[in-house]
Amino acid sequence: MKINRQKLMVISAIQALVLSGSGLIISLFGIIKFGATLWGEYIKIQLWLTPILLLTNWGSRNYLVQQFSITPSKVGSIFLENLVSRALLLPVAILVLFKVFDLNVVWFTIPILLLQYLYMSYDAVTVFSERHKGRILAEVLGLCVFLIGGLLLDGFSLKYILIIQLVGVISKLTYLGWYLKGLSLFKSSVQLSIRKTLTAGFPFMIIGVSGLIQSKSDIYMLSYLSSSENVASYQMLTGGLFVIQGTIAFLIDPLVKIIYRTKEVVFRKVRRVIMIIGAAIIFPGLFLLAVGLSYLLPEKFNMYSYAIAFLYLLPFIFYYPFILRLYKDNKHLLVAFISVIGGAVNAIVSFLLIPSYGPNGAILGTAFSQFLILLLLLYFTRNSR
Repeated sequence: MKINRQKLMVISAIQALVLSGSGLIISLFGIIKFGATLWGEYIKIQLWLTPILLLTNWGSRNYLVQQFSITPSKVGSIFLENLVSRALLLPVAILVLFKVFDLNVVWFTIPILLLQYLYMSYDAVTVFSERHKGRILAEVLGLCVFLIGGLLLDGFSLKYILIIQLVGVISKLTYLGWYLKGLSLFKSSVQLSIRKTLTAGFPFMIIGVSGLIQSKSDIYMLSYLSSSENVASYQMLTGGLFVIQGTIAFLIDPLVKIIYRTKEVVFRKVRRVIMIIGAAIIFPGLFLLAVGLSYLLPEKFNMYSYAIAFLYLLPFIFYYPFILRLYKDNKHLLVAFISVIGGAVNAIVSFLLIPSYGPNGAILGTAFSQFLILLLLLYFTRNSR
């Protein structure tokens, strides 16, 4: 069993590399083929779609993994009830799309939103059923479709790039749905329970939104204060950092359902594992990122950029176990509160530093907020026991 668990951790790490790396590869492809300025226009659309999708997801991933762990015999009915109940948020999301996008763009973003909504709903199922292979292959398929479609374009066309994105989403959704068909997710009886779904998922949704605020405040501020070229280049840097950070987090994903059922000793073991593996991943990962960006974007980042990036990554391997501990103690809103504070500080510091330091100011704001989050988590976890 121990060997199987280690194998699952490796597979989960590969999934993290694929999920985070696909976005980095797409950004790299777009900048090389179309230039950072033009590609920045596409990125700005994704900056709107990301929070809208997060809200329609309504914390379903963490909530469903928790519920599946408590009642594993009712995975299908729990999944379907959550999926159908959350669907009532989609009309609001579509109205937001009409508000923020031009009509020549919105008609392409609506089907992307709807299909991504369903695709993201499978996330909790793949984690709980430990069918990471299907998610990995689905992401690879979607990535290949996007890259092949992009290669066929002669020049930059936002409309055609969104169409290619849509085809990619259709491809990976179709494959993942086929891969999970053995679970009979859509054959279970379901009772619509909107209040239960929204109430139970609310703490997890708040955590997701606060996490987005904390992790994306810098790029939103950069998008507001700087050029599309800087935004596209900065996403290359943060995309690489998310790959490193996501790999560490996904390594323990197979242990999440066990953590909800066990005692304090598990947290101590997980904490040691994260610190050791995290350090082993951060140093070579950041080195490879620096080498790659020095070749691709030689004038955008310098040694100070990567030194600050290291300071951004370091606190995560120390505070992530404390977040898991608070989850286990049902203190989800406390995690959200800390993330909101971190996000606010990130936004303020980034806003003050970006005009003078550009992208370095943005990453410095994020690094500062990461250390603040570490201090707050240490304070609250020690005072709650």
